[in-house]
Amino acid sequence: MSVEVHEPLTLIGSWTPRQLQVISEEIGSSISLIANLILLALIVSEKNEVLKSYSRILLLNCVIDVIYTLACSSLAYQFEIYNGHFIFVNNGFFKDAPMSVQYFLGWFYVWTCGLAVYAIPFMFYYRYTLVCKGVVLTMQKFFLALLVPIIVGSFDAFMLTSSHWRMRDKQEQLCQELLNHPLWMTPDGLPKNCLISGERSDPALVLFCIGVCFKGTSVYVTTIWFGVNIHRAMKESNKYASRKTIKMQTQLNRILKLQAVLPLFTAVLPLCVMLVLIIFKINILGAGLAISAMLSWIPVVNPLSTIFLVSNYRQKLFGTVLRCMPRNKYIQKALDNNFHTSEKTTRIQPTSTTPVPKPGGTESRYDPEMNQISF
Repeated sequence: MSVEVHEPLTLIGSWTPRQLQVISEEIGSSISLIANLILLALIVSEKNEVLKSYSRILLLNCVIDVIYTLACSSLAYQFEIYNGHFIFVNNGFFKDAPMSVQYFLGWFYVWTCGLAVYAIPFMFYYRYTLVCKGVVLTMQKFFLALLVPIIVGSFDAFMLTSSHWRMRDKQEQLCQELLNHPLWMTPDGLPKNCLISGERSDPALVLFCIGVCFKGTSVYVTTIWFGVNIHRAMKESNKYASRKTIKMQTQLNRILKLQAVLPLFTAVLPLCVMLVLIIFKINILGAGLAISAMLSWIPVVNPLSTIFLVSNYRQKLFGTVLRCMPRNKYIQKALDNNFHTSEKTTRIQPTSTTPVPKPGGTESRYDPEMNQISF
């Protein structure tokens, strides 16, 4: 088979797609780690009983995101899709590991990526049981439900790794035929350690593609079903809820929507492009780099949306940051003036120890939801 020579892949100046992918992954991984650590601290230190009751699912999301972030940053995979082959090139800390370890690392990366996507309906299910059924999941049921995305992600990882394993005898030949571009070479001009799947006719790769399509569709069908039922239940319960409860429920609804919509662009869209390139054997040099760069932003969605949409977390974070910032005399004077003005407007002079009801006033309403878990 003749070796095809690719044209140089460069952008303006010295920037190359590989460099842009590295920058994107480093920024995404850094933001994810920092945001998840901040969110972990906020969850642990939260005093609000309602948010504390919801901390279990928030902590789970943090753990999944941190695991996937560590996988992305430590393995630093480059993807390439060429002649229907799905290729992993390891540029991370374990790039010189033996091939037996490379197969496991490839499995682990695909599993963490699948877990981050397939766990999207889990948060909706957790809230669905609380809002619509009035049931708090026990730890046993919680982990049993969590087994679903774990097993589903493991199946995808197993299928793709099986396709890589089936091509192990042709690995060296395929590396020379498919990865003959400097983008995929070491400084010595040798092919990097990589995992190459079979072509689109390979049974394991076919099952992987079908599974990703079917399960990806099921994820969002299930998410929409839970979301519609939660919305109906909340619309009915808000008629009797206090403003504080309604505000908190609105914040959580926004979090769920963002955590379901944003992965469409960071995960579902790149995976769809990948499947199209594999099925139709479309060769676009550098397309795999764009896919891997977008996938590295999956764990950024959950922590940022939770921190900035939950007012308790947002106010605590910004308050801590402002207290740590150096203040000049003008800012301090403005803060002092604002404090004294607020103190004057809120000061009450008691005239009697017995409260006097207002004419035509209404009774204060007891909201039973405030003493229960309202998620």
